[in-house]
Amino acid sequence: MDSITILIHKTTFYLCISLLPLIIYGQKTILTENVESFPTYTFSDPNPLPAFLYNPKIYPYHKFQGYAIEKSKQPLKQITLENPWIKVQVFPEVGGKVWGATDKSNENEFIYRNKVAKFRNIAMRGPWTSGGIEFNFGVIGHHPGTGTPVDYKTEELPNGDLMCTVGGIDLPSRTQWRVKIILPKDQSAFTTQAIWYNPTDIEQAYYNWMTAAAAAREDLIFYTPGNQYLTHGGAAKAWPIDSLNRDLSRYKQNNFGPSKSYHVVGEYNDFFGGYYQQSNTGFGHWSRYDETPGKKLWLWNLSRAGGIWEDLLTDTDGQYIEYQAGRLYVQYFPGEENPISQATFDPHLTDQWTEVWFPVKQIGGIKEASQWGAMNVVETDTILKIKINAFKATTSTVVLKASKKTEQRRIQTEPNGVYSLSFTKPSKAYTIDIPGLKLYYSSDPQLIRRSFDPPEEQTDASTGKEFYAAKDAQRFRDYPLAEQLLLKVLVKDPFNLEARRELSLLYHRKGQYKKSLVIANKGLQMDAYHMGLNYIAGLSYMSLKDMVNAKEHLGWAARSSAYRSQANALLAQIQLIDQHYDEAIYYNDIALKFNSENINALSQKALLYRIIGEREKANKTLKQIETIDPLNHFVYFEKYLMNVKTLDEVLQSHRSEFPDQTVLELALFYHNRNRNEEAVKLLDLGPKKVLNALWSSYLKKDLKGLSILKNESIAFVFPFRKESLDLLNWVSNNSNSWKAQYLLALNYIGRSQWDKGVSIFKTLESTPDEPLFFFIRGILFKTKNIQGYQKDLQFAYKMDPKNWRFAFALAEDLFNSNDTLSALSIIRKSYKQNSKNYFAGVLLVKILNVRQEFDKAIDLLQDLQILPYEHASEGRYIYTQAYVGSAQQKISKGVDFDKATEQLNKALLWPENLGVGKPFDPEERWERFLLAYLHQKKGNKKASEMELNKVLNYSLAQLSNPSENHLLGIYAIQQIHGEGEAEKFIAQLLKSKHGSSSTTQDLIQFYYNNLSIDWDRQSINKLSLFLN
Repeated sequence: MDSITILIHKTTFYLCISLLPLIIYGQKTILTENVESFPTYTFSDPNPLPAFLYNPKIYPYHKFQGYAIEKSKQPLKQITLENPWIKVQVFPEVGGKVWGATDKSNENEFIYRNKVAKFRNIAMRGPWTSGGIEFNFGVIGHHPGTGTPVDYKTEELPNGDLMCTVGGIDLPSRTQWRVKIILPKDQSAFTTQAIWYNPTDIEQAYYNWMTAAAAAREDLIFYTPGNQYLTHGGAAKAWPIDSLNRDLSRYKQNNFGPSKSYHVVGEYNDFFGGYYQQSNTGFGHWSRYDETPGKKLWLWNLSRAGGIWEDLLTDTDGQYIEYQAGRLYVQYFPGEENPISQATFDPHLTDQWTEVWFPVKQIGGIKEASQWGAMNVVETDTILKIKINAFKATTSTVVLKASKKTEQRRIQTEPNGVYSLSFTKPSKAYTIDIPGLKLYYSSDPQLIRRSFDPPEEQTDASTGKEFYAAKDAQRFRDYPLAEQLLLKVLVKDPFNLEARRELSLLYHRKGQYKKSLVIANKGLQMDAYHMGLNYIAGLSYMSLKDMVNAKEHLGWAARSSAYRSQANALLAQIQLIDQHYDEAIYYNDIALKFNSENINALSQKALLYRIIGEREKANKTLKQIETIDPLNHFVYFEKYLMNVKTLDEVLQSHRSEFPDQTVLELALFYHNRNRNEEAVKLLDLGPKKVLNALWSSYLKKDLKGLSILKNESIAFVFPFRKESLDLLNWVSNNSNSWKAQYLLALNYIGRSQWDKGVSIFKTLESTPDEPLFFFIRGILFKTKNIQGYQKDLQFAYKMDPKNWRFAFALAEDLFNSNDTLSALSIIRKSYKQNSKNYFAGVLLVKILNVRQEFDKAIDLLQDLQILPYEHASEGRYIYTQAYVGSAQQKISKGVDFDKATEQLNKALLWPENLGVGKPFDPEERWERFLLAYLHQKKGNKKASEMELNKVLNYSLAQLSNPSENHLLGIYAIQQIHGEGEAEKFIAQLLKSKHGSSSTTQDLIQFYYNNLSIDWDRQSINKLSLFLN
């Protein structure tokens, strides 16, 4: 396809057609957009199972389960922004991530750039690549769209800066995110401006982290101001010096324990970064503290447990670390009691914030940074050296203040310039101010006064804990738990109006509007003016088409500053539905008065002006929206309706992984405002997917359109919206296809109305003719412990025995039901069909191990190649089980001790084809205890004692952790040092935190019942039975 090359030099403009990629040359900048072959380890094999059966938080997305072992050249869209100092690459087809960024003066990749796209199973849907800057919006984890195409747009701004905007929709929350990646024409740093808005009428989960990567090297030092770090659960620990006097800010001193997550807090500062001492280069991030307080460092385990991921995620670019900037303190995972909790994304809210990413060089470290420069401060006995790396050209004073003394110097800077000044070192605390670069450093910064410890006084009688746990659960998309806890709270305290609001919100979210109103109206009988209850009641009345009561309740909610903008926008929407356009404009203007960036209200404003013929005002409003959101689909379609944009431009604005979903989302915006003509027109122009076609038929009341259900598969059709419940009820009432009922059942479960969905699945009995239906229902019924699920799994397999998922599900169920022979037969056939399918291979090894066919399992393990998910350890477990099991068979029979010894020594190895690397201190006590036994039997007491010492030392080191294997430590101490020392170890176990646990009590009781080891087969077998 021909492409356009635009050359821009100062004020001269040349346009020519060429066969070259799109290139924009500014006076100092170059923007290129092209498709190039890129070495890629592809992903494939999408899983048609609805996500609510394995991770309800991400439904309606699906997972991918196939990952290439060999790389191939694949066409990838690449966008490059370049000025004289730095170059930034963006891959819009890989989540829109910044793929890498380079300081052109020294080739320092201050954003790690992977030379291959090596997709591995790490993100919420699976595919993930290391390096670059990843944009995460939604709930905890790598965003579902992080490895797939997003919408994007490139442009040169009027001031000459280059911009690439990427963005998409988070389908479960229906929130919209954008990131403007801006390279200034005159700076050696680039900016990301994030826009995230909640166009829904209810609160959504709030989670955002920008995950940047940098090279991991031994000489790397982190400069992250603070005095504590928080765990994912919110617990506070010392930073940077830990309790063992390790300096965690030095990469090489993290060579202990598992992978690291440091959410650093404690200092009110806007930057963090890292510096490599040997190359005298570094990287950094700046954002105003109030906009981005989260500063996280992520380090892979420095043993092979982390090192294996270097091999899994890149070919030759080495290990990386992540420096992540977030809108919250931590990437919170519920469970611990402390002040950290889930955050809330309010309805109709538009969040915007700015971040700057920069390289640094030749200053030795980073003590302070701004959007315009970085500074290091080096003290000797008498000299104070100030080293500056400027990102822009400026002239500024450098002001040193100490006590009552002030010294000033003057510097003139250029982008990426390095400058050094020396002062006499002050005897007391001092500050350095460089206003031209917005740099300000204090040698004695004040720490933040905020406790991250839970309050000491907590009363069990209060419902407060349960209420806050319920709020957390709803914002974590765990709706069944939220409902359970809220009902419990209201039984104890029916006058808890906040709990009522929360439960009413939950029922509204689920599409149970009448239940929502029952809860809300009871609360309003206690307090008629409760703004939150009025707001939710208004929404539910609106959903039930009771517009009078919707207006009445929303009117009260609109009096509160918390609901004023969204309530007035909804009042405007009702007036728009009723075609009272002047009234709609009146309420819409109030909504915008209190939230000028309410995208819903701005869109309604443009729509209203177009309807009443005020084209100029409509265009002006569209420009306002586009300034905020350059990718806004509503803007493109409205301009098309006014003949400003072409149809091709409209369709090109929907180029994410799911253009059908973004088209449908916009169509529903029109439908929800009684503008079905526009909705139908858009749906008919867009992708012809099942749900879109059904919506078009529904809005046109065209029953012929339902014929699409006859020919289309149910695979990957996942209805999830509240509005779709009305659609699919209509489809079910007007179609005799079982697929209509099936889709309605999915939608109910997607809205967390499990009982209704399951009930429909039951009524379908054996009517469906797609094996996929029986597979899905079998897994659903198995999850819900509904009898008869086995028949569905068997029927799906019978209909399509070559489908590996059907075979796997049936074999796994038979295996868990102890029918290992039938399970073995099925999964062995499946594995023979595709020996690269490690899911089948792993299950086959597990079955062989349980059947004690260990040598067959060992043979299979030689060639098994597992591409693991993050933190996966199953490959290692089945390997150890096979080799230790084989050795124990020989020990039990009293034969071939040499072979048993060989098997146990192999059990201590960590073959990385199984997807797991060796950690620092692996649990090996049973293997080593068995080796000690074998050496004892072969007369090698020295070797036996050496193995027992390893068991002993590991047990002492792990004393604080509960483990049945502490029993082996007791026997090892007894054998080496006698019963007295064993008793001391037991006393230490009893004093530990787990001393009263059943695990510890049981192992101690076993020891006293079996005080000595006779080093015979009976003793080993007895130990084995207890431990396994």
